[in-house]
Amino acid sequence: MTKAGGVDLGDFDERDSLRTMFPPSIPPDTDPEVFAMQVARWRSMTTDERVAIVERLHADLEQLALAGIRAATPGISEQGVRHELARRRYGRALADEAYAPPSR
Repeated sequence: MTKAGGVDLGDFDERDSLRTMFPPSIPPDTDPEVFAMQVARWRSMTTDERVAIVERLHADLEQLALAGIRAATPGISEQGVRHELARRRYGRALADEAYAPPSR
């Protein structure tokens, strides 16, 4: 017997039980048939296609973050923009260490 989240699932394997316990959520602004088509497309994608999407999303999000930093800090240098992005990603201590002026 498989248990997921402390619930006895009888003869279900764990993957089936998790699908039952956590069904996909259809966005309220999306027709269920269209959503089903989208899910089918996601499932048919190759690993390379999925990686390409993630890479594009990452690049787009980075551009949004950079634009936000520039808008919030007019006149900031390009190095300052990159430093601030590093602070947001990795925390102040690590970013400050990485962007510290070289010691002589």
